[in-house]
Amino acid sequence: MPSASVFKFGSSWMKMLLFGSLLQAFGYIPVHESSSLLLMLAGEFLNGGGRTIVYLSILKLFDVSFERRYFAALIGIFYLFSYGGTLSASAVFPSLETLCGSWQLAARAINVGTLTLAALIALVVCFGKREETSSTIREAFPWRGMAKSFAEPMARRAILVTGLNIAVYWSFLCVSAAPYARSVGSVSLVSEMNWVVMFGMVFMGSVSYWLGNRRRPFFIWGAFALALGFALLAFAPSGFGVSHAAYLLIGAGYGVTSVLLAGTKECVAPVYMASAIGFTNFFANIVQIGGNQLSGRLMVDGPEGYPWIFTMYFILALISFVLALKVKKRCFGGARVH
Repeated sequence: MPSASVFKFGSSWMKMLLFGSLLQAFGYIPVHESSSLLLMLAGEFLNGGGRTIVYLSILKLFDVSFERRYFAALIGIFYLFSYGGTLSASAVFPSLETLCGSWQLAARAINVGTLTLAALIALVVCFGKREETSSTIREAFPWRGMAKSFAEPMARRAILVTGLNIAVYWSFLCVSAAPYARSVGSVSLVSEMNWVVMFGMVFMGSVSYWLGNRRRPFFIWGAFALALGFALLAFAPSGFGVSHAAYLLIGAGYGVTSVLLAGTKECVAPVYMASAIGFTNFFANIVQIGGNQLSGRLMVDGPEGYPWIFTMYFILALISFVLALKVKKRCFGGARVH
């Protein structure tokens, strides 16, 4: 059942949700209105920052508004829309482009939709009930919270495992997944992988809840499946069958990340939970950027570069797997708090 705070719409997380939505929309304007590469990159930077703020604000909503044991299951609702958009982007956006007449007009339509939602949030923030910020929350400054969350060995391992899993999947998806799928004759591999990801992100939290909010098996499975998938791509003979199995394993490994995020925040004191998730995403973004740059450079070499790219991802996933084996069950005791 939701706590009373779910009805206090003037709360700080709602204000951050509004700010993130506005930043996301205004950051997107240079993308579809400017022909300057520098302005487009700056707009994408602001848009990405806004999306990150929205993401963390929604996680905060679930954290403060519902009992902690429901967090992993509830996050599946969010990922239904988040990964539903990722999954359908390849089909929906071209259709919207055809309907609107150009990709610029399609992007404007998306922006208008985002601004409309932001306006509704603004009305709620302005006229809803106010919620005072507790002294405990005021004390948890972002960098201090990140440092505190990383100081505990079990939390540190959970953060590193989750961050590495996020980094290798998104770096693979953003740079080499589609080109490699085309090279083996099946672009549909990426969509199939994302179907598995979406299914996992939506439902694995509920599975974890039904299993008594167990987290450790999901940490081990996530890293193992990613490592095995990239091992197949890096070392097994190339071909559709091997690639198909590898892509499905990668999707199945990353698909438990919703449970990993829930487990990560349960390894720290309640006041540092948001900081732990924030640090996890910060670390993942840094590793992903490095992976993107290196894999992009290796792709310049053509097909000969793919084994090296997948070996890099395999090594990162293998490190994640070793760390996952060292994450102890006692780290997740907070999941059973009612």
